[in-house]
Amino acid sequence: MRLVVDGKEWPIPASATRVMEVVRDAMDQLSGMKRGMVALRINGEAVHPEDIPGRWCDRPLDASLEIELTSQPISEMVAQLLEELEKWLPELPASCSMLANVFQGDDPESGFSYFQELARLWSEIKHQEQQVVNALGLDLENIRIDGQPLVELHERLNTRLQEAAAAMEKRDFVLLGDLLEYELAPFAALETKIIAALAEANRQSQG
Repeated sequence: MRLVVDGKEWPIPASATRVMEVVRDAMDQLSGMKRGMVALRINGEAVHPEDIPGRWCDRPLDASLEIELTSQPISEMVAQLLEELEKWLPELPASCSMLANVFQGDDPESGFSYFQELARLWSEIKHQEQQVVNALGLDLENIRIDGQPLVELHERLNTRLQEAAAAMEKRDFVLLGDLLEYELAPFAALETKIIAALAEANRQSQG
């Protein structure tokens, strides 16, 4: 079998007996070089993260296997993620304010689908932020936004989003509008500062 990383053949770890043991070892070595995996192919087939548990975690090694990894400097990966996040941020505060007006207006039912889209977008933003945190090996306790640990902000945001989802299920339009206007909109405005803090952490990691 062959292990190819960024176009170069690497030795197979002597102790490895399964596909993911080879992949994990390569990822550990890349991490030591401040690089991260951006693509994985096995026998020429692109492997997506969701495919790994079912198909590849316990797959034994055999002579026919070819495992190919493509990597990128972690700083570049993080910069690209942050650039994508910055495109989404302007929508959040405006969306919260718009939805608050809808739920406090004459046709609150019309806001449900928009609220679901807002929740989906915000969930994706937090997921991408967590990817940055993981890539840089950051501790959320040590990242402070306006003097508050980021981990506490995340916990409070999750609580408010859960309260908003519960209010939506109960058709409590007044509470939902208040949560959007007075709780979630300020959190949305903080996302710009969170991204700035992560970008600064990325710059410092390169020093």
